[in-house]
Amino acid sequence: MKSLHWILQCLVLVGVLLSVGCGVSVKPGERGLRWYPLSEGLTNEPLQNGFYWRAFWNDIYVYPVQWGSFTEEVDALSSDDLQVNVKSAIIIRAVPEEIYFLAQEIGPDWYHQVVRPELLAAVRSVVSG
Repeated sequence: MKSLHWILQCLVLVGVLLSVGCGVSVKPGERGLRWYPLSEGLTNEPLQNGFYWRAFWNDIYVYPVQWGSFTEEVDALSSDDLQVNVKSAIIIRAVPEEIYFLAQEIGPDWYHQVVRPELLAAVRSVVSG
C-alpha cells in the first residue's frame, strides 16, 4: 500500500513538472505562430489572443502587431558637405495576416534588420538632396 502511494506521488510529480511551462499567453495586440520542430515546423495560421497549451518540445513565437513608434538619430551629409544631425521617427506595425511570412523571411528582430536600415537610408537620401 505504501509502495503504491509513493508511485502515485511520483507520477503526479512527474506530470506536474512536465506541464510547467507548457502554456503560452498571446496577449491582445499580439499574434502567435506554433512551431513543431519534430513534425510540420512553423504553422502558417496566426494565433489570436488567448492561452495555448503546448508540449515542452514545441514552441509558440509571439509577434507584436500594435502600432509602434521608433525614433532614430541620423548623421548625414548635406548636398554642400555639411554634417547634419537629424532626429527622425517612424510609426509602423506588422500586418497580422502576414506574420508567417515575417517569421519565415526575417525573424523576430525585423525592425532592426529591415526597417531601421531603410529609414536611415531614406533620411540620408533626403538630406543629401
